[in-house]
Amino acid sequence: MIVVDSREPEKIGKYMKNLKMVFSYNSLPVGDIVDDKKSICIERKAYSDLVLSYTSGHLQLQLTKMSASYDYGYLFISGSYDDAWNFSSKQNSEMIVDLLVNFPKVKMAFFPNDKQLVQSVKTLLENNIHSIKNNCEDFSTRVLCSFDGIGPEIAKQSAKDMTVYSAIDGFLQALARCNVKRISALAKAELER
Repeated sequence: MIVVDSREPEKIGKYMKNLKMVFSYNSLPVGDIVDDKKSICIERKAYSDLVLSYTSGHLQLQLTKMSASYDYGYLFISGSYDDAWNFSSKQNSEMIVDLLVNFPKVKMAFFPNDKQLVQSVKTLLENNIHSIKNNCEDFSTRVLCSFDGIGPEIAKQSAKDMTVYSAIDGFLQALARCNVKRISALAKAELER
């Protein structure tokens, strides 16, 4: 069940109702919109509130609690930098980088307005994106697509060829078992030969 913090502006609930989202209101200790069943927490901030919360340290406390309490944390920001008064572009850049570096479990997204923000909340919560399985074939196909000139069709066709697929699969499994120091040592030894 989706729960919206009772202190959220009325327009957020209105937008959610217009999108036929099923939710209830309650006072939340962390976040503004949560789905406990999926362990998803969204903190919604207007840009001007983001700046005030950040400069007071309140936002950092909220994100710390979110990271500790939920598997998936999101900071959804509506509005634009222009909405923040007396905040230079340098300060803005430093704030964003600080949040990205110090809260790696929390993903940030920016939206021009609350209506689009709520649409993204719906997409995030109603599509079961966190339970998508990454099987080896999908991963191998994605790896192949990362090479110039190989698109999804060629990658899928190559994955059907068991020789190519087995080689890629074996390489990926071996790579997953190795640690970075071991790989670096092997590479260094190879270069010294």
